Amino acid sequence: MVKAQEKNNYRWAIVIGSFFIMVMVNGVIYNVFAIFTIPVTNSLNISRQSFSLAQTLIFAATLLVNPFISTLIDRVGLIRLLRIFSIVTPIIYLGFSVASEIWHFYIIATLIGVTHCFISLVPLSILLNRWFTRNIGLALGITYMGSGVGGMILNPVANLIIENYGWRTAYIFLGIVMLIVGVPICYFVLRNPKPTEISARACSYDSEISEIDLAKAEPEYTDIKLEDPANSSPPLLQDKRFWLLAAIFAFNGIAGFTIINFITPHYRDLGFSSYYAANIMSMAMGLMAIGKVALGAIYDRTNIRFATLLAVFASIVGLVALYFSRYTWSIAALAFGTFLGSPAGTVSQPLITRKMFRADDFARANSLFVCFSNAGVALCPFFGSAIFDNTGSYLPVFAIMAIVMAVVYLMFYIVLPGKKQIDEEFIN
Repeated sequence: MVKAQEKNNYRWAIVIGSFFIMVMVNGVIYNVFAIFTIPVTNSLNISRQSFSLAQTLIFAATLLVNPFISTLIDRVGLIRLLRIFSIVTPIIYLGFSVASEIWHFYIIATLIGVTHCFISLVPLSILLNRWFTRNIGLALGITYMGSGVGGMILNPVANLIIENYGWRTAYIFLGIVMLIVGVPICYFVLRNPKPTEISARACSYDSEISEIDLAKAEPEYTDIKLEDPANSSPPLLQDKRFWLLAAIFAFNGIAGFTIINFITPHYRDLGFSSYYAANIMSMAMGLMAIGKVALGAIYDRTNIRFATLLAVFASIVGLVALYFSRYTWSIAALAFGTFLGSPAGTVSQPLITRKMFRADDFARANSLFVCFSNAGVALCPFFGSAIFDNTGSYLPVFAIMAIVMAVVYLMFYIVLPGKKQIDEEFIN
């Protein structure tokens, strides 16, 4: 019994390992990218719009890869892919340090966009879905917290290196750390659960639900004994809910990523020092990191409509805060927006997928939702930088995206079931 419990507890080692992967992959590739905007554009004498296209290409490349990840995992193996690309991704990232023309950034960014897909959101969510039957929201929240922690720690570190040694040295530092941290975890920590561990979790799970009134229990318990309405839903691509959610995630991607992506250059443009801007970005990353755990727990303890709408509302507050960033009170509003709003970009997708679609469709649906979200995210830096180059300010960007996020709130409210609807579906 003790041995089975020890095996069962290894799933939390998987969470910790996945957390550090997110620190060094998404934390570096996504959340530290903006710190290079001004030094690189000034050094190479290029526009911000041109440089932001490199970030757009990272996200655009994921659109070509993510739809096929679940198929490749079935053929090659999840852990094997994680191990291979834990080496390939940081080596390619090091290429940024020797780039001397903007097209160099474009090629490297496209390759990074392809390779990091195999050691990032989709494969890690599939791995955690294999290990966890409950508390999946908490597990995903802790894992995805890594990208925020990475941004929180590495933004000021990268800025310090840039100020003292140049942006090329900062790229070298980040690439080497990504390699040193990622490879041992993928080779020695991450693995699939063994059949005995799955059985142990199932037995523990059954013992917990045996004392629960299934008619009143949370859906995560009721799907063990009662028919899950998600399992009786139509095939994925014929389900209207899938396409509606895909569109919503795309809009949420472009509006939600705006909060994080333009903090550093926006505060620099307002006249603040690079250190102050980096510290604001670090604060945002730290709050986003903690918020991912908090939001995951909210999903576990409430329902998908309440948790999602709360996150979207927070995003609206964050965008409004950036628009009024000259005022002191805006810092508190921005903190709230990054705490509960920014985490929705990664935490909400797998949890909504898990609740609304068949278990057999999880890997495919989640990877496609990530694609649609990344399509929106890919447009964010290019769209925002284009407006900046024409107006000299990011304020119009924040105003437009606040309106887009309000539309997202309304669409989520219509599509997602509330607690009462979920209870009625499972009881009936």
